[in-house]
Amino acid sequence: MLFAETTHEMTDNLILTTVESSIDGLYTPEGHFLTENIIDELCDSGNDTQVLCTCINPIVNWCLRSGYMPLYTTAFRKTPITVVHVLVEYLAKKYQNSEDSIDWKEWLDNITKKPIGRFGISYRNSSRTILAVSPPVWKSFDAWSETIMDEKLDSELSWEYKDLEMILDLIRLRCDNTHWIVNRLLPRVASGYHNEGHSALLIQLLFHIYQFRKEPQLKYAKAMFESIINHSDGKLNFSPDRLEPTEEAWLVQTPRHDMICGPFVRLTTECHAIGAFVEVFRVLKETFSLFVAEKVKWILVKDPFGVIFCLITPLIRLSADDLWRKIPAWSEVLELLVRKIIRLDLPRQSQAVGGLVFPRVRLWVL
Repeated sequence: MLFAETTHEMTDNLILTTVESSIDGLYTPEGHFLTENIIDELCDSGNDTQVLCTCINPIVNWCLRSGYMPLYTTAFRKTPITVVHVLVEYLAKKYQNSEDSIDWKEWLDNITKKPIGRFGISYRNSSRTILAVSPPVWKSFDAWSETIMDEKLDSELSWEYKDLEMILDLIRLRCDNTHWIVNRLLPRVASGYHNEGHSALLIQLLFHIYQFRKEPQLKYAKAMFESIINHSDGKLNFSPDRLEPTEEAWLVQTPRHDMICGPFVRLTTECHAIGAFVEVFRVLKETFSLFVAEKVKWILVKDPFGVIFCLITPLIRLSADDLWRKIPAWSEVLELLVRKIIRLDLPRQSQAVGGLVFPRVRLWVL
């Protein structure tokens, strides 16, 4: 045990001595090559954080003072958090009381070339490190990164379920800028290219916001709901095509309408609970209007009882304010299902009097 610790210490000291001696010759091709090899060896050999910082920091400091960027770029690529920590300490001293004048492109240009998903991860990791070292420098970094993020948001058209964690990270990290979240980030995410992955992303994003709405970072959850729904362009509506999937699903004896309809019922329930009444009304109205317009797609459902109990009934219970009465298409869908169940071609409901109108039948008494 003692021998292992002594050997480990001697190795660390040898590495540090090699690093310090190599700095003198960094401008030479041989010195550059040697130091790159040291950086690669340190980062790839599984050294602990303390050893990594002890050995990498002198190299990064030298690069920052001398302006020699090739080695800085190599170190940043291999161990970005270690380099960012040294960079912030350097910038805090150099730009004390003038942090707004920092040219971040000079130091972090490589992360701006990444696609938005990877940029978001780099932003998250760098932001936490910078804030821990120097809040004034972080404020400058945050303003710069917002500009870069806006540029990437404007050019990003495709959002998928895999982007969920990155979006939630951005919301939490930038929670002090609600205006940017509600008016820039979420509208761009919600209005992206429509596909199944995008719809799943929006639904899960709303579920996460509702689930963690009591966290300080999500205190404006209602505004976030409204922003997503208002810019989703119908992607949150429940399509008749999803009611009973075709092909293999028809081989199932009884479709699982609780699983098929459950996410939409949960979505409308949470919209209602969070106070997005106008938005949930529009989603329901568009959904059932589409059901009526495309009834040929679903009128032959195998389990109409399941549709009533798992979709219609929960939504009627939800709208204690008789919201369903304000959406005629909702009642029409229910009537179509009832007619299918009892298999009678009953006349349409009379508008003049309540109830169903049956043809008059004369009874003879013997």
